[in-house]
Amino acid sequence: MPVSELSDFQTAEAIRDGALPSPTKYGDFWLFDLRITGTGAAYRGSLGEWAIRDPNTWLSDDFVNRCNGLAVIDGHPDRAGLNHDEFRERAIGSIVLPYRKDDEVRGVAKIFDADAALMMQTTHRSTSPGVMPQKGNDPVELEGGAKVLAEDLPLILDHLAICEAGVWDKDGPPDGIRLDRVAGIQDSLLRKDGTMADEDVEKIKQERDDARARADTAERELADAKTRHDAEEKERTDKARKDAEEAEAAEKSKKADARKNRHDSGKHDGKFDDCSRCDAEENETEEERKAREAREDKAKKDAEEVIDPNREEVVADARRDSRIQGLERELATIRDGQKPLTIDDRNDISAAFHRYDNLYQMLGDHTPQHMHGESPSAYRRRLADGLRKHTKTWKEQAIHDAVTGSAFDAIERCICDEALAEAKNPSNRDTAAVLREVRDTTTTPGRTITRFFGDARIAWEPFMPQMGVKITRFNKPQLQGEHA
Repeated sequence: MPVSELSDFQTAEAIRDGALPSPTKYGDFWLFDLRITGTGAAYRGSLGEWAIRDPNTWLSDDFVNRCNGLAVIDGHPDRAGLNHDEFRERAIGSIVLPYRKDDEVRGVAKIFDADAALMMQTTHRSTSPGVMPQKGNDPVELEGGAKVLAEDLPLILDHLAICEAGVWDKDGPPDGIRLDRVAGIQDSLLRKDGTMADEDVEKIKQERDDARARADTAERELADAKTRHDAEEKERTDKARKDAEEAEAAEKSKKADARKNRHDSGKHDGKFDDCSRCDAEENETEEERKAREAREDKAKKDAEEVIDPNREEVVADARRDSRIQGLERELATIRDGQKPLTIDDRNDISAAFHRYDNLYQMLGDHTPQHMHGESPSAYRRRLADGLRKHTKTWKEQAIHDAVTGSAFDAIERCICDEALAEAKNPSNRDTAAVLREVRDTTTTPGRTITRFFGDARIAWEPFMPQMGVKITRFNKPQLQGEHA
């Protein structure tokens, strides 16, 4: 079919398929092939963040359909979002045929503004989509300071701005607008002899120079803003560090004064700078401090209530020694709880967790986590104790803390074996009717294997149709001599 007989939409399809160039003038408007968005990763210098758009999401039919009728405007609005006034000021056309191409969403647009059509073929050769993100879709700051935003589909697809350079050019030359030839100028500005008028050439050059000047000005303003931001950020960081150092120094001075007062008043004996009792009191919690002060006050009152003058010193010394011994026992308990685990302890705890994790999942329970200060053997006893209810031999028994070594190993194996048998063949019909999902991350490193345990027939029985036999007729036996 000749080009002159194509409808506007058929012309747009031909541009999309590469049969006609972009742009192509049709009546009083132009048809341009524009990039709506790219996918993958791109850096937004104005925000100092990396944007990541998943191709599986952004190239979906849902998003492509949303691009139909998208407003095409001259530059982004001064405020976020396109309103009534900004639309009247900036609108130059709209997307009439969105489609996917490679890793981009593109669209053929009708451009009704002749000046904009000329600009799109000379100085402004890229595009930038304007979107409103969903609530909670915020960037994440990495350890190195870089910010990364994994973008979900936007709440509002607002507009497509024509610009000199877009984020999705990915620091390359501007290619948001497909220009197969300088079609805009050859149809509207070329003379019959195929040459351009001098005033038109000068006009294009002037517009190009003005665009470059605006770009240089914007780049300088952005650099100045970044310099100011960096200086303000450094000032805030220095102030926060200084405040933290002053607070730490004040806290150390406060502790040193309290330590000196305790030794000056005779509450503590020994060296001022190497006192284990001071160390314990400085690390104790508010509840522990109140309990200790209550015990000290009670001991002081008990010592003051001694009536026999001949026994006063003996009783006071005995109570002081008893108090000191009690404090030393409490301090030893606190230190034992704060003692860091060795590498072997951590490995034993990790191995115990993974050994029991599959069993707990198969039985529909959550695996207990290791608690601070708990030894590997105590953690294993607690894990085994949680499975006793699923066994027959040990269900009514208790695992005493004194059971250790090979004796506990034998008990543990027996409990695990019976719990595994119960998980595979539950004795309770209600439990058997539940399909239990078990995620195994230990059998094959780096992979997660998901298995389901339970009786599938019982689990799906409520949803199965009733089976039965329906008799429709009886076959009568044929007698000799009768015809069928």
